[in-house]
Amino acid sequence: MEADITISKLADDKFFIVATDTMHRHVETWAKRNMDPDGTKHVFLTDVTGGYAQLNIQGPKSRLLLQKLTDTNMDDSAFPFRTAKEISIGYARLVCARITYVGELGYELHIPCEFALHVYEKVIEAGKEFDLVHAGLKALASLRMEKAYRDYGQQYQLTHLLIHSVTYFLNYLFRS
Repeated sequence: MEADITISKLADDKFFIVATDTMHRHVETWAKRNMDPDGTKHVFLTDVTGGYAQLNIQGPKSRLLLQKLTDTNMDDSAFPFRTAKEISIGYARLVCARITYVGELGYELHIPCEFALHVYEKVIEAGKEFDLVHAGLKALASLRMEKAYRDYGQQYQLTHLLIHSVTYFLNYLFRS
């Protein structure tokens, strides 16, 4: 396992890759080395991290809230789990991915930075009708643990460390 990433196909020749903040440079380096190693496929990777803000809308009312904000059909049949599309909210065009790390209905909004505050304010205003509350990364971590969703930087890494430690110990015991 290299990293925990989400790859969304936005068009036949356009993909949007999201990596965890702790694995960003590793994913970028790995992708550049492996996507087109001999330079014949004309594959280009552009780091746009600094150009986007991410806002997560999670929970059983997230679809209803987003539907208030966009003309895009957010119904389950039109926007199934693991779908990513460009949608409009207010003046912004953004990437919306239906994905969750908390085990409920949820979406990630990847917003061009210049529109982030505008979209955030739209979400907060529309969210009043749905009793929207703010939640941080600690809440997300707690919810993902309830659903047994593992985190690459924590549970998976510890497993690899354990395997490495056991291997090192066995090699030490049985060295020739």
